[in-house]
Amino acid sequence: MLIVTPQHQHCLNFVPAIQAGKDVYVEKPASHNVFEGRKMAEAAEKYRRIVQVGVQGLSWPRWHKSQKIVQSGMAGQAIAVQGTYSCNDPAGDWNWPIDPAAGPDATGENHINWKQCLGPAPKIPFS
Repeated sequence: MLIVTPQHQHCLNFVPAIQAGKDVYVEKPASHNVFEGRKMAEAAEKYRRIVQVGVQGLSWPRWHKSQKIVQSGMAGQAIAVQGTYSCNDPAGDWNWPIDPAAGPDATGENHINWKQCLGPAPKIPFS
């Protein structure tokens, strides 16, 4: 089971998935707060399920290919290695504009279910 919901909804999806006998991969941060994190850990332990918390980017094939190049000696003697997948944008990483036609009042593919996205979070206007 992959959990790819807003952070404040991780626990709401995690615990039922664990109770249903699923192993779970959840994006970091695993939980929105310490209380939810404890509930998630308790569920994983009680139902003896496998849980992985991580960043999907670290599973990309480019990192495995880089490792093989270094291990093969093709790149020469490795002294130090540093990797990143940040886009170094002054406006922030991965901040793409939302289509102006999209939103809670739109229809079809442009519809965004804002109420569902907010879930238990404080109710705020769509932005």
